[in-house]
Amino acid sequence: MVVTIQGVKIEYITIPEVKELFDRISQERELEYEQKLTYDYVKKFSKITAEEARKLRKELSERFPKVKESHITNIVNILPETVNDLKVILAKSFTLSEEELEEMMKIINKYRKEKK
Repeated sequence: MVVTIQGVKIEYITIPEVKELFDRISQERELEYEQKLTYDYVKKFSKITAEEARKLRKELSERFPKVKESHITNIVNILPETVNDLKVILAKSFTLSEEELEEMMKIINKYRKEKK
């Protein structure tokens, strides 16, 4: 989703998608110092693949249209493990019913990888 604020387009992307971008860029050229730091960070904190992140974001956006894209991006980045974790991400923005939160967790859990 692209949001325009005062003429500036803002697109929310997930950590796995940033990793995918850096994977491609690092094949083409040497990364700058700050880019290397960012690349190291996203490699460490990517919990799912970029493709899985896109699918999860799409599924959550379609099922929960009242949830802001920024919150969905945070959910995909964090992959909360409990309803309470999910509530923290969504805090003060709007309220979902317990049933909706449980359904959201079921969708998230489909994409979660086994812990190593």
